[in-house]
Amino acid sequence: MTKITVATRRAVVIVAAVVGALVAVALLAVPARRTPNLQVQERVEAAYVTNFHQRCSADVAKFASYGCPTDVQSPTSFFAKWSCLERAEDAGETLASACQQYMHGSSAKSPNVDMFVPVISNSEFTIGYVKAPLFFQSPEDSPVFKTFYAILYASDDVSEGLLVEHLGGPQAGISYCNTINLCRALFSIIGAGTHPAAFKFDNVHTDLRGFGLSSVEALFGVEVTADNIWDWMQLDDSFTKPFNTSDDATHRPRCADLRDKRPSQPEDYTLASQVSEWLKARFAFANECAHRFDFQDQYGNVHNLLQYFGTLASSYDLELLRMATGSKPMRLIGYSYGTRYAASYAGAFPRKLTSVAVSGTVNPVADNAVMSAFTAANTQNIYAFVMNSCRANPGTCTPHRADGKTAEDMADALYSMSLDDSAGFQAQCCGKVTQSKLAGLLRGFMVGEQEVNKEFGIASGSLYQNRTWPLGFILMPALIEYLYDNPCALVNANDELQMDTPSIDDLSTFDVMPALDGVGRKSLKQMVDLYVQTATVNPIGVDMASQYMQAMFGWPMQPNPIPFSAEGVPIVIANTLYDERTSIENAQVYRSFFGSSVLINAQGGGHCVGSENGAECFELMLNSLLLGTQVQDGHVCRMLAPLDFAWGRQLFLKSPMKQLLDTRSASVCT
Repeated sequence: MTKITVATRRAVVIVAAVVGALVAVALLAVPARRTPNLQVQERVEAAYVTNFHQRCSADVAKFASYGCPTDVQSPTSFFAKWSCLERAEDAGETLASACQQYMHGSSAKSPNVDMFVPVISNSEFTIGYVKAPLFFQSPEDSPVFKTFYAILYASDDVSEGLLVEHLGGPQAGISYCNTINLCRALFSIIGAGTHPAAFKFDNVHTDLRGFGLSSVEALFGVEVTADNIWDWMQLDDSFTKPFNTSDDATHRPRCADLRDKRPSQPEDYTLASQVSEWLKARFAFANECAHRFDFQDQYGNVHNLLQYFGTLASSYDLELLRMATGSKPMRLIGYSYGTRYAASYAGAFPRKLTSVAVSGTVNPVADNAVMSAFTAANTQNIYAFVMNSCRANPGTCTPHRADGKTAEDMADALYSMSLDDSAGFQAQCCGKVTQSKLAGLLRGFMVGEQEVNKEFGIASGSLYQNRTWPLGFILMPALIEYLYDNPCALVNANDELQMDTPSIDDLSTFDVMPALDGVGRKSLKQMVDLYVQTATVNPIGVDMASQYMQAMFGWPMQPNPIPFSAEGVPIVIANTLYDERTSIENAQVYRSFFGSSVLINAQGGGHCVGSENGAECFELMLNSLLLGTQVQDGHVCRMLAPLDFAWGRQLFLKSPMKQLLDTRSASVCT
């Protein structure tokens, strides 16, 4: 390490002064950017910052040895100082009574109103918002952003702290209910709420920045109050979709006039010309919409509201909620995207967690290009698993075929038909089925969404995406065989079948999140090559991969990468082996980033473990989270029954889908 002398310091100061003067002259020569039509949002110091400094500044100075920052102008000084005083307390130090009361005298039922404002409450429940700094690390100098939380109070008089649950998406987490009583009922039957120990804690669900209640002011400029909260509870995160409230008013978000200008997706993602034209149109579409979120502060500086969405910002909002309710360490459980939310908070505030549980883990890799390739390959690999399982059981999967073809052989033939007009669907049936459409149809069986269950007349009794084993997997080969023998049915029923094609024809907070959480921006040529290669090599994986690919082209904001690592945070990771949305490989990478984590897996499909899917792993995960029980790393939960392709054939033969296809199987060529 080079020693810096006094003379060196003086030289640096002189050089800095000269450079500063030159920059000042240059700035005088360039007109300041002024946009009079932009909304002005005032940057202020939050009341809780002022009150904390008044009560705790002496303790901050006293316990500087625990890492308390002394620079009051530090943009992260509030969070850093609060954390420092907690470290001092953990070491046995005692704070002054006024400081101790400000930091720990509140609770979920009686929060610090400087930080948390209830909008509606009763004796069991509250929905309100934290006064978060829009510039999320800087409450000393920031506009205020309202991030909403629903808190179901602990059933006992004394709570054991917050139990935060994020069910994934990313999407609104409060909109499952439209009355307080229904909120309580729903929170009791989903996720951690199914465990009897859950209500020793205050149960927390959230609408992250830009979702649900936390998007109302941002998208529509309307304040959420006790009178209108149940209307706005049903809001999604679209930047273009108008929203109707019960007073028959239609509210238009910032980009509503662009809704009819949404570019059409390519018919075939293997065709570079189609992909290129779509990407150029979508780039212009996304940029025009994004800049409508520009605003000015009182000093004339221009900011973009969307820049301050994202998972890292929401982690700081959650920390503010923890402070507002007494600053006890929390328990946190996340599913799907919620695993990224959990990782972000754990990385930023590792000392504030007692335990963490995650399922359906999202890969912590920051590069969206890597994520898109990883995700596409995972989807294709699960498809290969189903095809291999069918090949190993021809007597039940594809019985009585004189030509000896397997389901994989027949699927490959259908793909070839989608790419070759001279001998494919166009020649035989006088109609076209693109590779993307065919891939979307087959992918639906690996996701297990309710549309697929509905098509086959089978009710879905579980949450989103958790019925792939065995239902979706055993139905797919029977459909492939039928379409191979009756290709014109697919052409003629093209518009009537549920085809799960990439859902990226709108703009929303959901689309923005990967652009903020992950890094990587690509040129048009790179993006075209990436889409074409993905669709060619992993055609069934295009949909999930697109969620990360679209983040690399078109959005003007800069990334706020997640701190995806922490030592000492006890995390239980529970994943299924054959999850189309994530994968066991994702879980293994996640495990490597958190040194105190353990990984268990359920030998089946479905997205996240639950009471109907990987029930043993679900129970182990919740017991660890809520009771502190130890879980053996590498534990394999009970093997499910093998895939019964004979049953799948029976289900398909009597399904509404086959009945529809039977009426559309004849060629319309004349």
